[in-house]
Amino acid sequence: YCYINIKEPYKTIDKIIKDHGENISRINSSHCIDMLASEKERENIANTIANGEKVWWLTPGWVLYRNYVFQDWDKAMANENFPKHTGGAILLDGIGFWEKYSSDHPEKILEFSDWMGIQIQPYKISLNRYKDLLLEKIK
Repeated sequence: YCYINIKEPYKTIDKIIKDHGENISRINSSHCIDMLASEKERENIANTIANGEKVWWLTPGWVLYRNYVFQDWDKAMANENFPKHTGGAILLDGIGFWEKYSSDHPEKILEFSDWMGIQIQPYKISLNRYKDLLLEKIK
């Protein structure tokens, strides 16, 4: 779910790498959330924001493209998965997304939060980890 091409939703990262040859490198992280904040950083954020409770991590892309990310999920699937994240959802925001989006589209935030059955909270981050992971690949 970390890469979605809305014009070709089934085109995966593996397909892109295969199509473009051997000079492509993968970033050393397990998923998109890990590119933005390490496991330790996420643990610290969860302790600060959610009192250490289990949280569902989001990025701005997950919010914008939630209909594609969760396209096969109905409300029952959402109810089965999200509420066990008793600390809610935390959006890692390194681009100032939340302020503008929540101001321009509050109804979309409320709709997504209601569908998930948990509160969504923003958390401002720097993009230093992401930058460092990218720089690591060009050295």
